[in-house]
Amino acid sequence: MSFKVALVHVSSNKDFFPPIGLLSIGSYLIEEGIIIKKDIVIFDTAHDNFFYFLKKFKPSIVGISCATGTFDKATKLGWLVKQKIKGAKIFLGGVHISSLPHLFDQPFDIGVIGEGEETFLNLYKQLVLSQGKLNFKKLAKIPGIVYRDFKGKLCFTQKASLIKLLDKIPLIDWSLIPSFYVFKNKIVKIDNDFKLLKSGFLLTSRGCPYRCVFCARSVLWPKYRFFSAERIVSEVENLYKKYKVRHIFIVDDTFNVSLKRLEEVVKLLDKKMLLGKVYFKVFARADLITEKACQLFRKLGVVEVILGFESGSEKILRYLKANTVTVADNKRAVKLLGKYNLGIYGCFMFGSPGETKEDMLKTLAFMRSLTKNKNTTKLVCGTTRPYPMTPLWDLAIKKKIITIEKIRWKDFLIGVNDEEEKYLFFKDKISQKEYDKIWKIARRLCYAVSAKTKKIKGWKKIWRLQKLVTVISRFVNYNNRKFFVRQ
Repeated sequence: MSFKVALVHVSSNKDFFPPIGLLSIGSYLIEEGIIIKKDIVIFDTAHDNFFYFLKKFKPSIVGISCATGTFDKATKLGWLVKQKIKGAKIFLGGVHISSLPHLFDQPFDIGVIGEGEETFLNLYKQLVLSQGKLNFKKLAKIPGIVYRDFKGKLCFTQKASLIKLLDKIPLIDWSLIPSFYVFKNKIVKIDNDFKLLKSGFLLTSRGCPYRCVFCARSVLWPKYRFFSAERIVSEVENLYKKYKVRHIFIVDDTFNVSLKRLEEVVKLLDKKMLLGKVYFKVFARADLITEKACQLFRKLGVVEVILGFESGSEKILRYLKANTVTVADNKRAVKLLGKYNLGIYGCFMFGSPGETKEDMLKTLAFMRSLTKNKNTTKLVCGTTRPYPMTPLWDLAIKKKIITIEKIRWKDFLIGVNDEEEKYLFFKDKISQKEYDKIWKIARRLCYAVSAKTKKIKGWKKIWRLQKLVTVISRFVNYNNRKFFVRQ
């Protein structure tokens, strides 16, 4: 009996961000030798015709991964799979079900809690042995899952252990998803010049050693672990040589936690003669931005650093970051990054608990100063959201700002549009009407940076080239029939 696996990432919008978690699970299953490559495909709902191809593939298992904001969309997809792909077992994974497993219900058959590789492997083996049927006695022995038995009773198994040595996980097989939806040609500013580079993604650690009150990352990965320098360089070399990638977005929550590891990566890339051939974009923490960190960033080829400045108010920043970062740290980081001509991508939050109009004006002032900084490449802002199992969630439940019975999961969406993005949860110090005015100014400041970039010489020429390449790629790759519909 052939067991095909389809892994589906539920996107919040059309801006495709490759599902590294699902790619890792797929690569792990293949490496373990329990499934052959032609029997596993990864889909993303950002692909216009994904469900047509999903049906054509005829999977036995459909694994759906979603965040809190896309849970409603994932549920609709689950019901559609139930109706259109008869006999397929539906697994639900990701941060949302890991945060709120007690809400698990139909149309899903099994919920995967936490890290997915080992758990999915065990589930696949069990279904193969049971010839596609759910054997509840055997399921009870698989750690890290939630399900409802034949009586409808909610059942939890024991907590799954985290993978201790991340290097055990094989290199990501990026060919599990069409290259057009993984690697995009993007405009990259390198010093004072613009280039159009093929861009890819990389995750070099799991979790975060810090505990910001708004972050739900620790639900999936409660312990901070990182891949070795040797493994990182192997991934970079693979992306560079096999996929011709010249720009890599390292999506770790904080890339500069270990300067020792960063130093080793620089040395190994130098030995491989890859320094200067690949450029990087990274997330970092302001309090960890030092002279040495900036020097290593320059050697590595980092051209843009994303920093969660969050707020210009000392009171609000200390609350959000659990007293680990100050406004002075943020300002010092801006100066240091400017000294080494590193691009600054600043992120801000508005509408936190106890945040007054005066606090928000301080944030606007900080944002305004960044619009005048020649190294600022982008500014983004969002409304503070109480994601499940965070301290903000506990506060929102306690104050009855949200109730499980009446909750609207779409209110947790980010990056969709201004109307949904500015939805205010915490209204104890400011009204929605007043907040709308603040939000409008903040968005205007974000747009100001983009407008300033577009005026720089050479940008328009590269932008036109990017559009042309995108149109040609879409024409060549439209539908991707040969990839998705495997015989």
